[in-house]
Amino acid sequence: LWKAKNLPPDSQTLLQQPMWTTTMQFLHTPTSSSAITANNVPTHLLATGTAYQQVQIYDIRAHRRPALYTPEGLPSHRATALCQLPD
Repeated sequence: LWKAKNLPPDSQTLLQQPMWTTTMQFLHTPTSSSAITANNVPTHLLATGTAYQQVQIYDIRAHRRPALYTPEGLPSHRATALCQLPD
């Protein structure tokens, strides 16, 4: 079982950023020595999308806060589905 933490509070207002997770997906990487990319090896990366127009990437081995996230206002709609494209 793994539990995420929210982003740090906003430095100007000291308010927590709201979280409303609507979708999540584990990200996969292709095997390094194989030309066939159908056999994927799962990584420890978890992508989540929120109703507040954010996409966040978590490294579940390292820490519970997002490793990467989209800046506020970059997506124009809430995330309802995630799909990883092949390389």
